[in-house]
Amino acid sequence: MPSLPHPTISDWLANLDRQGKSHHTCASYRRALAHFTRWSEHTYGQPFDPAAIIPRDVADWKAYQQTVEKAKPSTVNLRLVALSRFFKWAACIDDPFKSLGKSNPCALSPISPWSYPTFSLNKPVG
Repeated sequence: MPSLPHPTISDWLANLDRQGKSHHTCASYRRALAHFTRWSEHTYGQPFDPAAIIPRDVADWKAYQQTVEKAKPSTVNLRLVALSRFFKWAACIDDPFKSLGKSNPCALSPISPWSYPTFSLNKPVG
């Protein structure tokens, strides 16, 4: 599997492995973070930087999964859990992410199949 673009993600995944998390859990979290980083890099046209992520980015990613990808609610929720746990861990470690005073930009709000947004991602926010 290709390496993830940011070393902090690799450190987090290694930490999960040291904690004894199952291979399935680690693989699922790895895929979720890879999905988010690909989306972020494609959307913003620059290398992924966890310290630059804000709650609006997470909300936009969630909406993208729901409206463009038509992902199932369980898939979106799984990815949100992985992302939230990554940022919770990153905010607690002693690295540049912590020194920026960043907190977890994920507000864990599980979705139901009936909560899909009705707006278009192509419309400007105003």
